Amino acid sequence: MQRGMGYVGELLAPSADLKALQLGWDGVKALGLGETAYNAVSRYADLTGARLSIVGDEAGSTTLSDQIKATATDGIGASAEPVSKLEVVTYRESVERAVAGDNLTGDHIPSIAAIRTHVENTLGLPLTRAQATALRAETNTLIVDGDFHASGRTYFSNNTPAQVAADAQDLQAAAFRDQAVYMQNAEKFGYNREDLQGAAFNVLNERNSGLFGQLSTKDGIKQFFTNLGAWEPE
Repeated sequence: MQRGMGYVGELLAPSADLKALQLGWDGVKALGLGETAYNAVSRYADLTGARLSIVGDEAGSTTLSDQIKATATDGIGASAEPVSKLEVVTYRESVERAVAGDNLTGDHIPSIAAIRTHVENTLGLPLTRAQATALRAETNTLIVDGDFHASGRTYFSNNTPAQVAADAQDLQAAAFRDQAVYMQNAEKFGYNREDLQGAAFNVLNERNSGLFGQLSTKDGIKQFFTNLGAWEPE
C-alpha cells in the first residue's frame, strides 16, 4: 500500500517545510524511481520516526536514496490482515496493515491539511510535532487504488493553500466535495458508484461525524490529544 499524499507538507515530517519536500520529490524523480518509491520512504519515516534532511545536505540526500531502495519493496505490517479496497481505517492502521506492491493507498477525506488547519485555527496556535503526528495517525482514511487516489480533489498539487483554507472552515462539507469528485471519476477507474457511496462514503461520514464534532472545540481537541498522550499542559 502506498502512503497517502494529500498533504504535501506532511509527506516526510509534520515540521518539514514545503520547499524541502519539493526538493526531495525532485530528487526522487532524478533517481528515476518515481512516486511509489517516494511514498515508501514517507512510510518508512512514519514508522521509524526518521527525519530525512534533504536540503543542502549531500549526506541527507544519500540517506534518502538508500532508504528508497531499502523500502520500496519491503512489506509493512506483515502480521496484520492487509487492507482492502474501500475499507475505512485510521491512517495508523492503514500503515500497519500496508502491503508493498498492492497499489492501494489511504486517502484522508477531507485532506489532513484541512483537518490540521481546522484544528490549529480552533486552538489559535500551531500543533506540536507530536500532536501533528497523532492527528494524522488517528484520523480516517479511505483505501483506494493509487491511480484513483491521483484523480482526487486533494491529491498532491491539487490541494492548493486556498483550497485547504476553505476546506478547513467546514470539514464535513469539504469531505462531501472530495467525495463528489471521486463519484465523477468512479467508472473511469473501475469503481461502482453504489459501492463507493454505500460501502465507503457512508461509513466514512459516520465515523467522521463524531470525530469532527470533537475537533470543533478547544475542549474536544484537548481531550483528543490527551487520550493519545500528545497534549502538553499550557
